[in-house]
Amino acid sequence: LRKLVLSFERRYAANQAARMKHADDPDKFIDSEVDLDEDVKKLQALAGYPDLYPEFVRLNAVPSILGLLSHDNPDIAADAVELLHELTDADAVESHEEG
Repeated sequence: LRKLVLSFERRYAANQAARMKHADDPDKFIDSEVDLDEDVKKLQALAGYPDLYPEFVRLNAVPSILGLLSHDNPDIAADAVELLHELTDADAVESHEEG
């Protein structure tokens, strides 16, 4: 989990830096958008392991996920919404607790 969160945080920071540096040239930050989007999607696997949520919070990833809700790329913002939905879906948490 730590490696995944660290990778996500690194890619988020790299994307923010690339967007600021090349604001007028999306071709120069598109790769960082793809990398960030991939890491957000990877974090969705966490939904199947609610016992890891406290560690996820302790690693301070939640503010970054919330920050993605206002990302300029609507695909990334939508993936952040989907991630939050997956993490807060009561059915997923209950089925894990029953299993």
